[in-house]
Amino acid sequence: MGYRFENSPGAHRTAIEYGRQVLRERLESNDLDEANRLRSRRHSAEYGEIPAGQIGSDEIEHFAGLALRIVDVVAAELARSARPAVRPRRPSSAE
Repeated sequence: MGYRFENSPGAHRTAIEYGRQVLRERLESNDLDEANRLRSRRHSAEYGEIPAGQIGSDEIEHFAGLALRIVDVVAAELARSARPAVRPRRPSSAE
């Protein structure tokens, strides 16, 4: 966790597939399917495949909530993995 994916064709799809493997137990069952739909809609909107104004405020609010859920899960996972491991104290030779 914590690595940035390369900015190349398919990178967003790769990030979602990575999320399916690493985060599937921490997200709602369809969150990553919805993230993939968001990825596809964003691509279509960015490259003019969706006419301007076709994406409404309800869809934007839905995807914003989805993004926040995923970011919260990723942040919690990064925080969890960044904690130092608790190691048992070894007795010193003086004890």
